[in-house]
Amino acid sequence: MSYEMNMDDEVRPKRLLPEGWKIFTIQRGFEQTSKSGNNMIVFVVAEESTGFDDKIYLVSEPKKRWLLKNLLDACGIKPNKDKENKYVWDILEIEGKRVQGLVVHEPNEYINRNNETVKGTQHRIVEFRKYEGEIKEEKEVAWDE
Repeated sequence: MSYEMNMDDEVRPKRLLPEGWKIFTIQRGFEQTSKSGNNMIVFVVAEESTGFDDKIYLVSEPKKRWLLKNLLDACGIKPNKDKENKYVWDILEIEGKRVQGLVVHEPNEYINRNNETVKGTQHRIVEFRKYEGEIKEEKEVAWDE
C-alpha cells in the first residue's frame, strides 16, 4: 500500500515552555481566518533550546495587529516612508528569521472530547524583539491591565 499525505501542518504535541525571553526561528507562515472571522497570519515557530514547534496566531485586522507589527519590527521590517508609512512585506521575508519572544504563562480551561472541563496552564508569546546574538534579560516588566 502506498500513501500520499501532506504533513505541513503537523506539529509536536503541546508542551509548556518556560517563562522568559526565548529565541525562536520562524519556520513558515500562512494566512488563515479565525473562528470569529478575523484575518490572521499564522507562523510556525521553533524555540531554539528545545526545538519545540508552535503556531502563533497574529490578527491582521486594523486596531488588532500590534503583535504582528511587533514581529515585523523584530524581523527588521520597517514602515515604508514612500507608501504613507505602510508596512510592505511578504511572508517569505519572515520565514527563517530568528527573533526573541517573551513567553508568559496563563491559566487555560477547555472542554475535552469526553465533555470534561480541563484546567491547566498554557504559554503565550506576548512580545517580540530583534535577536542580536544573546538573550537580553530584563529586571522588571510593567504590565497594563
